[in-house]
Amino acid sequence: MKKESKKIKIVILSLILVSLFIVPVVSASLLTDIQDFFKKVFGTKSVSNEEFEKYLDEIDKNELKNYLENLDEVELERYLNSLNEDEGALYSGPSDNQAPVINEFTPSSVTSPPNEQKIFTLKTSDADEATDITKVDFLVYDSGTAIAWFYYSNGKITDYYDRQSSCTPRQAKTLSRGGITLNCAETTVSSSGNNLDILWALTADSSLNNKILTLGVRILDTLNNKATGSATWNVRTSQPPPTNQAPVINEFTPSSVTSPP
Repeated sequence: MKKESKKIKIVILSLILVSLFIVPVVSASLLTDIQDFFKKVFGTKSVSNEEFEKYLDEIDKNELKNYLENLDEVELERYLNSLNEDEGALYSGPSDNQAPVINEFTPSSVTSPPNEQKIFTLKTSDADEATDITKVDFLVYDSGTAIAWFYYSNGKITDYYDRQSSCTPRQAKTLSRGGITLNCAETTVSSSGNNLDILWALTADSSLNNKILTLGVRILDTLNNKATGSATWNVRTSQPPPTNQAPVINEFTPSSVTSPP
């Protein structure tokens, strides 16, 4: 089953917690839903309804309500994680979610002239299945500054600097940023089991001639575990061999001689 994004998790969790102040009696089915949700988010072991009801009774609901009314997603998650420090907390214990892995990012170094398309192959995997990978970032740096940033998520590729500019793999469309053009038609994504492979079709225009670009990739999963990789792209017009060649000495003899004055 495809896992919810972190943002959706926090929103759902907020609704569940808010419901505790609206519904005076928590039903068994709601308890089960909440328990299952906590388990997915925090990797907790199962607890009985009685234990969970006892846990809810011990929560200072007024304090928690104030938190919910004022906290953003990051702060809310930090508050929930802080409960883990208390003995007997509901979701005690580390998550069993494993970080994604980059198996291949090639070519690791390449030289090509401007306006020539290059294919960069990224092969990744996740022990929790490829559906656990929520986002793949592809950045192009010039002297440490990101001039282009494309990311793949939920079946589409988006320009990070213009979220309205996006495409799907194999779509007849291009995305351009900072002299870099992504050819969506020749960019492919394939997924099977634990593996997710993306072939990025990119072109650097003439404004980047004689530039040495750094390519960075980052893979994120549902719990923001990540894997990163990098490569080098030297954009340079090939220099033709010189037409005027140096002279050659074929013979100079004798190389050594003795004679009378």
